[in-house]
Amino acid sequence: MPETLGALLQSQSGVITGRECERGQLRRLLEPGGPVLAYVHGLAGVGKTTLLRAFAADARAAGAVTLELDGHGLYATEGSLLAALSGGEPSFEDAVAAVGALGERVVLIVDTYELLVMLDHWMCRTLIPALPGHVRVVLAGRDAPLNRWRGYGSLLCSVPLTNLEPADAVALLHGNGVEHRMATRINSIAHGHPLSLQLAAWALRDRPGLALEEIAVGSVGEELARVYLDGLDAPARRALDAAALTRRTTLPLLAAMLPDEDPAEAFERLRRLPFVELGCDGLVVHDTVREATAALLRAADPQGYWRLRAAAWGHLRTELRGAPSRDLSRYTADLLYLIDDQGVRGAFFPAAAGEQRVGPARAEDLPAIEALAGADAGLVRRWWDAVPAAVIVSRNGAGQAVGFACLAEPAEVGPRLIDSDPLAARWRAHLRRDPLPRSQRALFLRWLTGRDQAAIAALVLDVTRTYMEMRPELRRVYGREVDLIGADGSCAMAMGYLPLDGVPDSVCMDFGPASVDGWLAELGARQRLEREASAEVPGLTPLEAQALAYLRSREGQAVERAALLRDVWGYDWTGGSNVVEVVISSLRRKLGADAGTIATVRGVGYRYGRASSTMLSGVSVARRT
Repeated sequence: MPETLGALLQSQSGVITGRECERGQLRRLLEPGGPVLAYVHGLAGVGKTTLLRAFAADARAAGAVTLELDGHGLYATEGSLLAALSGGEPSFEDAVAAVGALGERVVLIVDTYELLVMLDHWMCRTLIPALPGHVRVVLAGRDAPLNRWRGYGSLLCSVPLTNLEPADAVALLHGNGVEHRMATRINSIAHGHPLSLQLAAWALRDRPGLALEEIAVGSVGEELARVYLDGLDAPARRALDAAALTRRTTLPLLAAMLPDEDPAEAFERLRRLPFVELGCDGLVVHDTVREATAALLRAADPQGYWRLRAAAWGHLRTELRGAPSRDLSRYTADLLYLIDDQGVRGAFFPAAAGEQRVGPARAEDLPAIEALAGADAGLVRRWWDAVPAAVIVSRNGAGQAVGFACLAEPAEVGPRLIDSDPLAARWRAHLRRDPLPRSQRALFLRWLTGRDQAAIAALVLDVTRTYMEMRPELRRVYGREVDLIGADGSCAMAMGYLPLDGVPDSVCMDFGPASVDGWLAELGARQRLEREASAEVPGLTPLEAQALAYLRSREGQAVERAALLRDVWGYDWTGGSNVVEVVISSLRRKLGADAGTIATVRGVGYRYGRASSTMLSGVSVARRT
C-alpha cells in the first residue's frame, strides 16, 4: 500500500489501458544513448494526454523531474513559452538555464502542441537544440512532425497513436463498468477510439439500456458526445454550454456568462464531468466534446449562443484593461478564440504551418531575393545592406528561398535609406502628419512576397508573431497594397488594412491606442453588428453588414465617412475613404427596393432613414456611389 495519499494519486496517474508499445518507445528517452525527443501524434480523442500522463509517472519513478505544459494554457509566441518554462518573464538564456536547473534528469512535456504550430520552426531549430544535455523533450499533437524535424535523425522518436486494439478497447470498457457483451457491441461502433469508448461508457452509466446501435458510424465521436450531452441535468448542461464557447473557463467568467447561477457551483459541476480538466489557468473541455456542444447550442438556441459569447467578450475586455503585461498573451488567446471570422482567426491560429520554414535571410539568399523583388532588386539590396536583420525568408524543403519579407521600425531603417526609398519616405511623411504618442510604435512592412501562396502564408505567420510580441506598444503597420490587399482584399480589410489617402500603392493597419489587444476586443463588437444586420438582409459581406448596422444605430443622423471607417473597422483611421463608397454601393444593390434608406449627405457621408428615398432635413438623396 502507498504510504501517503500523494503516493496513491501519483500511482493512479500511471494507469492506462493498452499502449505498452508506445509507452515503451517513450521510456527509451530515459535510457543512456536513447533519443532526446519524442513526438506523439494522433487524432483528437485518441489518448495522447493519457499516454503522456502515464509516461510522466514512469519518468518520475525513474528519478526524473517532469515539466508539463499544455498548449491550451499558452499563446504561440516565444515569450509566452519562455515564461512558462521559467515561471517568469526571462531572457532566452535564463529560461533555458531554468529548465536545466530543475534536476539532474529533466523531461519537458508539451501537450496539445498543434496549438503552438506557429512556434514549430523556432522549437525545432532554436529552443530544443539549446536545452542542456540532461533534458529530454516530448511533444504531442494531432499532426505528424514536419520534414524539418528529420534533421534530428535517430535522436527523434516518432510515436504515432492509433485506435486501441479490440482486446484493449473491451478492457477499457470493463474498467468503466461495462459488461463484456455490451463492451463488444460498443466497440463495434467506436472501433477502438478511446474518447468514443469513454463517452459511450459514461452515457450507459447514467442511462442504462441506451440504444447505442443508432449511432452514425461516420461521426462516432460527435454522435456519442451528443448522446452523452442529452443525458446531463439542466444545470450541468448550462455550465457546459458556457464552457464550450471559451478557451478556458474561470469562476469570474462563469459569473459573467451565467449571472443567475452560483459560479462556484457551476465550476464544480464542470470539474466533475469526465472530459473536463483543470488546467494552469482554468477548466478546459476536451476539444471533441467542446466542438459538439458549441455546434448543438448554436443550432438549437442561436440567441443563447450569441448571448453567452457577448457576455464572455464583455467580461474579458474588462479584465484586459487591468491585466498585467505578463497576462496579455493569455487574454489575446481568449479573445481570439471567441472571434467568429475564420479569416482573421486563421491568420493568428493556423491549422497547420506546412513544410515552409521561415528564418533570417543569409547572404547566399540575396540572388533569390532579388529575383523575387523584380524591379525593386536594387532597393532590396540597399535595405539588406542597412538593416539585414529586417529581412526574413521562407524556404522550401530543399532549403531554397522562395519568399521574403522585410519588416522594421522606422528608427531602425534610418533617414538615409528612407530618403532613397520613395514608398518608405511617403510612409514617414504620413507618420509626421499623424504622429504617434511616444509610447507607441510603428512598423514598415516593406515587402512580403513569394513564389506561391505557401511561401507567403509562412511569412504572414512569422510577421503576425512579431505583431503579438510587440504588444502593447505596436500601434500601426504600413505595407504595400499589392502585398496585403491584392486581387481579393476581403480578409485583409476585415483585419484592418485600408488604403492610405494620398499615398499611392500603400495600406496601413492601425490597431488603435490599446494595440493588438484592444483591436481584438473591438472585433467582438463588430461581430455583433454584423450578426444583427445579416439576419435581416441575407447575403451581406461582413463589412456590408457592419456598415448597415452602424448606420441603423444612428438612424436620422448624418454619419461621416471617417466615423464609419473608425467605428466599423474598429480604430482611428486617417487614410482614404474610397473603401466606404465601394461597400455602400454594394450594400445598396443588395438592399434592392430599400436601397433608398441610405442617403448620401454631400460633403459629409451617409444617413440612414426609413424616409431617406425622398428628402431628409432639406438634404436630397445624391446619386449612388
